[in-house]
Amino acid sequence: AYPRSHRLGELVDLAADHGIRFPDRVETLVDLAPYAVEFRYDAAPDEGVDELDKQETLEQIYGLREWVIAQQ
Repeated sequence: AYPRSHRLGELVDLAADHGIRFPDRVETLVDLAPYAVEFRYDAAPDEGVDELDKQETLEQIYGLREWVIAQQ
């Protein structure tokens, strides 16, 4: 059983506890957690939040997806 959560760090840690080692690039995707929950429901993100590099983020997400598919 696993928790239903948007907390990517928790999910990566849970996987690691079960012997699943994600590629290093996943560590940077953990920083997306605020975009998954807090920013979704607020009118605007808090000041001081770095702007998201959309192209880099998409490349990391696609890379992670390819890795996940390769694990099947």
